[in-house]
Amino acid sequence: NLNLYFKNSKIIGPLKYDFHLITKKEKKRKKSKKNTKNILICPSIGDHQFILNFLRLSVNFKHNYILSPHPVFTKISNKYLNLLKDKCEIKYYKNKTTYDLLKNADLVICGFSTIAHEAAFLGIPSVRILDLENPYFHDLQDKIKMVHMPEQLEKILKKDDFQFFLSNSKNIERKFYNKLDNKAY
Repeated sequence: NLNLYFKNSKIIGPLKYDFHLITKKEKKRKKSKKNTKNILICPSIGDHQFILNFLRLSVNFKHNYILSPHPVFTKISNKYLNLLKDKCEIKYYKNKTTYDLLKNADLVICGFSTIAHEAAFLGIPSVRILDLENPYFHDLQDKIKMVHMPEQLEKILKKDDFQFFLSNSKNIERKFYNKLDNKAY
């Protein structure tokens, strides 16, 4: 009886995090030796315009940029592609999820998104673009690099190696993933 099965089951967290645990165990990240890196851009609702403004002043043709907007906010993809196509190599894969694209990313750029945590958990560096005029919607203890000015992002994007921006994945795992103690945080 299926009801008996569900009666004895417990939900302990979002299923999407199981993907990260499996991916982390299956694949050890290899440091990319190539000069051209894949930079995953993950705008979400509310930070999309601010991120676009920064990118317009910061991107270059040194790296490949891959756009992966929040799944319910894909309508911004054409705007990003049109405004950035003359400034960088940018692509948008309509049929790929952020998690598919994350596997090949060398750096993640986001704002409010939790993808920064997920990337760090998998050993992928990430940078948050933040507007100082608005409140933070993330925990400052995550130690993910925060960028407040386009010049900061431009300097980062000129680099060949982004490992400096890798957050402590053990800290993120401890603080944000393994909360199975029935307490509210």
